[in-house]
Amino acid sequence: MPVPMGRIHAWRVHITDASGSPLTQAIVQVTGGMPEHHHGLPTQPRVTESATPGDYVINGVRFSMTGKWVLNLDIRAREGRSDTVTFSFVL
Repeated sequence: MPVPMGRIHAWRVHITDASGSPLTQAIVQVTGGMPEHHHGLPTQPRVTESATPGDYVINGVRFSMTGKWVLNLDIRAREGRSDTVTFSFVL
């Protein structure tokens, strides 16, 4: 399915630890934007944990124009470990 342009939508991500086990009760923050245009996301997406272990829903995502976008997930586990994942894509 194409990514909706100009509409608010949600993304579902599955996060695991290094051993491949679902990561639960993590704090996930979202940043991103259009690096070539020097601006961030037009919304402030919020992440909630799903009922399925390791699944998180990113609510409030909106892309306002075509071009190169990045979406960064800052993941912090209960044990104090952290990681960052970056999705880069062109709409």
